[in-house]
Amino acid sequence: MLNKPMGVITTCSDEFGRPTVLDLIDLKANGLVPVGRLDEDSEGLLILTDDGKLIHCLTHPSFEIEKEYKIILPRPPGKEVKTLINGITIGNERLRVSSIRFGKGNIVFITLKEGKKREIRRMLGTLGYRVERLIRIRIGNLLLGNLPIGEWRILTQKEVTDLKKLI
Repeated sequence: MLNKPMGVITTCSDEFGRPTVLDLIDLKANGLVPVGRLDEDSEGLLILTDDGKLIHCLTHPSFEIEKEYKIILPRPPGKEVKTLINGITIGNERLRVSSIRFGKGNIVFITLKEGKKREIRRMLGTLGYRVERLIRIRIGNLLLGNLPIGEWRILTQKEVTDLKKLI
């Protein structure tokens, strides 16, 4: 588990020499790859593993594994944000969130069961919001908790077992 900082690329290597998530991990394990993506401007929980079946199950939309994000906006969100539960069409894509809850002030929490490229940013942008920070705080039952930005830790056996129970 890694708390990915902004400015780091979610890939194993980068042809342009940008920092990658593997650069942050000082673990001598072969074959580790990131599970899913967080774009360069996003931060938060990222799982890295060498378990191909687990990667497939956590990323394929048919398994409906929840991913929760804390979004910080430049202003408090209005009730129109709730419309994202019903879904919106952007171009030829239908995008929808699984759940939304409002935090304090300018914070909103969004849960997705399927992740598409910059989906949250695009949906909120359609409603007139610019995302200041987007932080993934949960994948399935795995919580980011208080892991410092840029730090990583090995999952406990219980966390791995509980994660696999979801699939």
